[in-house]
Amino acid sequence: MKVHASPISLSALTLTVLLAGCSSTLMTENATDPASGAVPTVSAVAEQVNGVAPNRKQEVQFSEAMDASTINAKTFTVTDSSGNAVSGAVTYDASYDIASFQPNPALQTGATYTVTVTTGVASTGGEHLAAAYSYTFTTRATTDTSPLAINSVDPAAGATCVSATAPIIITFNEAPDASTVNSTNIVVTGPGATVIPVTMSINVTTTQVVLTPNSALSSGTITVTVQNVGDLADVMMTAAYTWTFSTECGGGGGSGSGNEYLYFGAGVEAGTPEFYGYAIDSATGVLTPVPGGPFQVSVGATPSPCGGGCNLDPLADPLGRFLFYNFIQTPNQHGVGTMKVDPTTGALTNDNVLTYVPDGTSVSDIYYVSADPKGRYIYGTGVLYSPGPSGSDLLMSITVGADGTLSFTPGQPYQLPEGNNSVPPQAPAATDQYVFVSDPALDLEGAQQPSDIFTYTLDQSSGALTATSTAYQVGVGAGEEAITPSGKFLYIETNQLLSSGFPGPAELRGYQVNADGTLTPIAQAPIQSPQQPAIITMSPNGNFLYISGVIYPSTPGGPSTIDNSAYAIDPNTGALTLTADYTNIPSTLLTIDPAVKYVYIPESTNTTPIVYTMAGFSVNPTNGALTPLPGPATVLPTNPGIYMPIVRPQ
Repeated sequence: MKVHASPISLSALTLTVLLAGCSSTLMTENATDPASGAVPTVSAVAEQVNGVAPNRKQEVQFSEAMDASTINAKTFTVTDSSGNAVSGAVTYDASYDIASFQPNPALQTGATYTVTVTTGVASTGGEHLAAAYSYTFTTRATTDTSPLAINSVDPAAGATCVSATAPIIITFNEAPDASTVNSTNIVVTGPGATVIPVTMSINVTTTQVVLTPNSALSSGTITVTVQNVGDLADVMMTAAYTWTFSTECGGGGGSGSGNEYLYFGAGVEAGTPEFYGYAIDSATGVLTPVPGGPFQVSVGATPSPCGGGCNLDPLADPLGRFLFYNFIQTPNQHGVGTMKVDPTTGALTNDNVLTYVPDGTSVSDIYYVSADPKGRYIYGTGVLYSPGPSGSDLLMSITVGADGTLSFTPGQPYQLPEGNNSVPPQAPAATDQYVFVSDPALDLEGAQQPSDIFTYTLDQSSGALTATSTAYQVGVGAGEEAITPSGKFLYIETNQLLSSGFPGPAELRGYQVNADGTLTPIAQAPIQSPQQPAIITMSPNGNFLYISGVIYPSTPGGPSTIDNSAYAIDPNTGALTLTADYTNIPSTLLTIDPAVKYVYIPESTNTTPIVYTMAGFSVNPTNGALTPLPGPATVLPTNPGIYMPIVRPQ
């Protein structure tokens, strides 16, 4: 199947119908390659079954560009049950390789007909069908007079935080006429009513029109208007259909309670692992313990002593339904889980756990996890420990059911195309179409080697991931990745090892994510950051990027400092502008609420016993600068660890 300029597979058939506008420069025509030399195949459009309206045209789609002179009334025929030819007009659309037969007059009601495409048709490369193609249908008693209508759209009306490269899918109640699917009748606009160029195609088996942006969508409200589209009986829509969605994420994207809850895990050193939760006051940022906590997870008691070999790492569900988590319990209690978040109280219930036992050959520990923007999959990275001096870096994928149940996605784990590294990659960065994962490569074959970013394409039906053939070198020692919620820009931090064995200053590189999943470096040169190593945190609205880390002394024995830098992200170019820098931040760790009003940073005392607290800061909506909240920091019952996700139920 060939689908040009489109990042997803649109059909399970051997071909896909591709349509575009008649004369607009904003429409990318999606024709097949001319004179490719391949033997063409053919498929019927939409439903060719019993009960076809007698006034409906018949359409077929070829897999190759065809020689129009070979498609005519002799090679594309409709015959009745007695073998008599039906009169009608045969046309061929060379732009989309669609042949149609319009009966004239309309077919008889309650009759059986056969459509045949003979081996006389040939591609522009001179290749004929290997065998004749035919199908039979029966007409119904009445003609088609019902107007074409839209059953559903994706992204849904009012959706927020939509990926800037996600396809726009319009599902009709029946197959639309290709000649009416064009850039005059279907228009996508961004902020300021600017028309957005898209490539249009039709999924012939699902009556869907798919609009793929030619470049990443603008940040803001996107409007789609559909009008004057007809069905195969030339019955048009009765009225225009318009809806909007947004690529921005401010406000958390929620349509529910608007509450926000901060969680962290504890109890992994001994005893039963559990989560603590805190409700965030939207007006003041004050944290209040969630009633009923702490909330125990159902992975069983942690072996004692556990030492540093255990972890319980929470992760926010982008849709606010669940708290995801990853856990490692020595020696053989490993897995991922979900807990249902009560939108009113923040209480955690209905624990679902997917466990596995690392076997050293096909299953690895999952060290770092992330989620796709729609909360459908949890992605994890790890190292497959196989015989030899080091293991193989790999990517794992887990499907999240609507009720929070978990299952391993078919085909995983996925070994990275390159690398033989004992250091696991950081958490993948994901859009709703692509997954990006980098290989640290610090000790690849015993030497510092350039790190690569690998791109995986997501199968929208099965969830399976397929590695693309392109890898992007990003310097030495790839670390954390961050991607804007719109999926438009990807950032990655790298750290070279110094001769002393300590990490050197970090570099931050930015890439534009193209509609086909390829990466283009932004025009801005890599930013040199003094933090060693750097932790990068993306604001949920994609407006700001925070870089935090330790600045080590230039001379032995000197003091080290914790530094945090705030950068504003240009929504059009991805360039970063330094807006604030802090050297008195209590920790390199921070978490940002989905409404981007508050940032929380944990700290601890040097006393015995140690006192753990959570400091709150307000966020300047213009430049991302942080201001301490009034009042004392919140005293915590235990060490909050390094993961403190905030969930906003929808």
